[in-house]
Amino acid sequence: MGNLIYCMEGKIVLGYWNIQGLAEPLRLLMLYLNLGYEEKLYTDTALMREDKAKLDFPFPNIPYIIHGEKTLCESEAIAYYLVFFTKREELFGKDNDERVQSAMVHGVVSDIYNDIASKIFWNKNWEADFSKTFDEKIHPRLQRLNAFAGSKKFIICDEIRLVDFALYRVLWLIKHMDTTSLDRYPNLVRIYSSFEEIPEIKAYHDTEIFKNRPVYSPRAFYQFAKNY
Repeated sequence: MGNLIYCMEGKIVLGYWNIQGLAEPLRLLMLYLNLGYEEKLYTDTALMREDKAKLDFPFPNIPYIIHGEKTLCESEAIAYYLVFFTKREELFGKDNDERVQSAMVHGVVSDIYNDIASKIFWNKNWEADFSKTFDEKIHPRLQRLNAFAGSKKFIICDEIRLVDFALYRVLWLIKHMDTTSLDRYPNLVRIYSSFEEIPEIKAYHDTEIFKNRPVYSPRAFYQFAKNY
């Protein structure tokens, strides 16, 4: 298990590989919501599969959370649960228009992440395809997100929304894959900076836990340098 931060009505256990990966936005969300959690970190596939088989999940997968009698997997469902549990439904959006816009942006962000994963992380020819992927897949979407952001502090409005956690994660990956790639998108740079100025996020990024945790699977073809 990882370090216990502090708890509201019992600790949350987050189960995932010992990497940032898909669990990182959930870690950031729990920190932002002041939720205490422990981590069950896997380095052994057999143990992970054994635990998944023992736990009462309708769709066994990782990341998962265990919170009292509640067991949940799938990243989006976990994020929704955390928001509902803390009664912070405004993170979905203050009205239907914000909620619809959030869903739209989340779809774009997911497309970017999926392209990064499939065309770079898990592509044995990633070096040959890196520039093409950025030029044809990533930059056109970043350009549209930058225009959509306008002068807002975050992507939907001047207050943080749940979709900002997913957006920040993608921007962080891009920035650490190509240090100059975000420079042409000042609105996204501003959002990135606004997110990193959140006290809970800033404090987490200063920890040895964050600095020493691998970004992605050691089995992936693309590996991050320790430049963060």
